[in-house]
Amino acid sequence: MISASSIFAVLAGLSVFSEEVRGPLTRILGGDAADVSAMALRTQDFWHALTRAATDYAAANRPLVGFGVVAVVLAILMFRT
Repeated sequence: MISASSIFAVLAGLSVFSEEVRGPLTRILGGDAADVSAMALRTQDFWHALTRAATDYAAANRPLVGFGVVAVVLAILMFRT
């Protein structure tokens, strides 16, 4: 399982290079909850778009969707170890 320390290490590295990450991160750490809810909504919208695309592809090309699911599961297992 991905530990909190590895997530914070990635966020710290991204904040060094990108102002787009640094700004929301400092607001979140400063206590502004509006950024957190906005990020959650963007993540939810992305997830819904991804599932809609997968269902569209599943009707026409089932092996492609199966390969994608297996690839996601393997990536999750890879990050766990």
